[in-house]
Amino acid sequence: MHRSRRAIALVAAFLWVMALAVGPAVAASPSPPAAGPPFPEPIDGQAVYDYANVLTPTTESQAESIIDAIEAQTKSEVVVYTQALGRDDITTEEAETHAAALMDEWGVGRAGINDGLVILLDLDTSLQHGQVQLYGGSGFALGQGELQDIYLNQMLPSLQGGDLDSAVLVALAQVVDGTFKGTEPGTDGGVGTTTGVPPGPPFPDPEPDRAVYDQAGLFSPETIVAAESTIDAIEARTGAEVVVYTQDSGEYGLTTEETEAKARALIDQWGIGRKGFDDGMVIFFDMDPSLEHGQVQLYAAPGFEAAFLSNSDRQAIYENDMLPDLREADFDAALKVALAKVDAAATPEHASSLQTARQVNAVIGLVGGSVVLLGLSGWAFMNWRRFGKDPVYTDDASVLMPAPPPELTAASGAMIMDGSTSRRALTTAMLDLASRGLIAFREDPGGLLSSKKVGVDTTPEPGDAAVQAQRERNARRPIGPAEDQALTDLRTLAGQEDGEFITPEELPKFGTSVAAFDKALEEHVVSRGWFTEKPSKVVARWTGRGALAIGAGVIALIAGLNIPLSGLTLLGGAAIVGGVVVIGFAQAMPAVTMSGAMVRAMMAAYRRTLQKTMAQARSMDQVVAEAGLDWLDTPDQAVVWGTALGLQTEIEGVLSRSLEDVQQGRAAGSAPYFPIWYQNSSGASLMGSAADAGSGGSLFSDSGIPDIGGMMSTLGTIGNSPSSSGGGGGGGFSGGSSGGGGGGAGGGF
Repeated sequence: MHRSRRAIALVAAFLWVMALAVGPAVAASPSPPAAGPPFPEPIDGQAVYDYANVLTPTTESQAESIIDAIEAQTKSEVVVYTQALGRDDITTEEAETHAAALMDEWGVGRAGINDGLVILLDLDTSLQHGQVQLYGGSGFALGQGELQDIYLNQMLPSLQGGDLDSAVLVALAQVVDGTFKGTEPGTDGGVGTTTGVPPGPPFPDPEPDRAVYDQAGLFSPETIVAAESTIDAIEARTGAEVVVYTQDSGEYGLTTEETEAKARALIDQWGIGRKGFDDGMVIFFDMDPSLEHGQVQLYAAPGFEAAFLSNSDRQAIYENDMLPDLREADFDAALKVALAKVDAAATPEHASSLQTARQVNAVIGLVGGSVVLLGLSGWAFMNWRRFGKDPVYTDDASVLMPAPPPELTAASGAMIMDGSTSRRALTTAMLDLASRGLIAFREDPGGLLSSKKVGVDTTPEPGDAAVQAQRERNARRPIGPAEDQALTDLRTLAGQEDGEFITPEELPKFGTSVAAFDKALEEHVVSRGWFTEKPSKVVARWTGRGALAIGAGVIALIAGLNIPLSGLTLLGGAAIVGGVVVIGFAQAMPAVTMSGAMVRAMMAAYRRTLQKTMAQARSMDQVVAEAGLDWLDTPDQAVVWGTALGLQTEIEGVLSRSLEDVQQGRAAGSAPYFPIWYQNSSGASLMGSAADAGSGGSLFSDSGIPDIGGMMSTLGTIGNSPSSSGGGGGGGFSGGSSGGGGGGAGGGF
């Protein structure tokens, strides 16, 4: 194909009369191609073709690196080609024709720009004499006169001395200097002066195979070539990607944080580093308009940091090696020493360790995380199956149950039903004490905007013979140690208040005694063989184990984010989730014994019976008469045990219907039951208030009739701890991430 170009005849014929210097022997190619034209097909990625076998491997390698740098920085293509013609009558015109033919056949240079260069050595039979051509396309940066000057002043002395290696390398060095400086600022590949590219971010798109972007014009061509060569070697050895970027920021007063953010943005925008490895690094020069001062960042992505140079390692390179040169504005020296340190650290051993680290990371995250999560969850589940699952005891509505065991108090029954201590168990104990005449409750309606409260009378009035007889019947079943503990604490609190009545304002102080009540109740049910172990102890033990797992997970998570190591992060997350699962199982770990399961089944049968009876009954006396439970022989006991069985709503419903019958005049015979131990704010009992209510009262009126609908909920507040007052506190927190877990190192100069 025709190529528009200017032919450059560089040298006249000459004779080499001196022997070639003794150098490393180079083995001849077993079958070198015939001298061209035509020429053999070019090899992808190769620029030096020593078919005459006159260059050492070292020279070939160095020449390849220089040509790579030229192409990366200027996009111009350069080829070095040697061939033995097998004759001694080679002319300058013939060599020029060969070089032109090579350029045309291979298409050296970009189409439409024709910026290629061929350095051709046509050698005679001695391989010591011949012709040299530096043949440039019409768009190459150096003209005919400049190329001729390179031959005459740089190459010829080495050729005459028999040093072909030096001749080729010195020619390439001059081409570097000429092409880099010959590119105009602001054009593609401008180097040597500021390029006019606006400072980033955003940054211009990266160019294939280019690693040094000297937009600020800080480096000499030789330094750029050396840097490109070093970076190519690093990538060839390890696969890691390194970029050098300089820019004129256009502003003074640059900060380290700003430059670190810019370096991170460059890594993110260009995707420096292999995907999945994150092994990229940027040496970023952020200059102020003086181009003598600014900020430098050696920013590494997570994979590069983990395998080769940590933040502290890179900071040491900046402070100990680069900073003295930066302060002298010797940017060439600063870059060279930095890349030398990076090159020394980026070894195959480190590359191998990176691959191993990725494999270990995957094992830690995927395998280890799964093992930890499933292990913790399975461990908790198996222990629940073995120790925490309640034994199965037949519970059927057709099963008739005898009376509760003598040692079973209503509060302990509530605990067995719930599986642990609860506020309902405490309320049941309070009602049990009240039914025996040991305490009484007095309602305080509260203000317009406040809720209803209740106080406790620790020495109720004895009552008449009927009341006393009922109290004695209620006391046939003994109370347990938990009820004794609660009564003692109530009386102690009343004594501290210089009286026998605990006001609603002082009653919250009883909240500090709830723990003692719970402890006594747990000890009671364990001592009777209904639980294998105190539920609170079991829950605390397993909650602690879950908390330990969560703590370990948090430590692993923080460590994984800071190293960074995604596998460790995943492992930490799995441990946290596993710990939460363990804590969830902790609530189900307390287990009843077979005896406890029997009691629970018995309590469930009682509940069904009482619930069905209360749904239709209009008085607690009717509940006692129709429930068919011989051991339940007073309305007070029905209220106490109904509360233990979770029938508070049904109890309120029965009492409300009784009060409605009284108010509507439908109560026949004796007055229906109302608890004498629950008094309104004037001191009258529900029984007395109901008797005096007549037909015009209302269940929720402001008369002396207490609010039956809220009685149980009000009693349920006993044991609440005092509310604490205080101001909310808060504070700010700050943090950030470094470009996918990477880190910067550097500072100003």
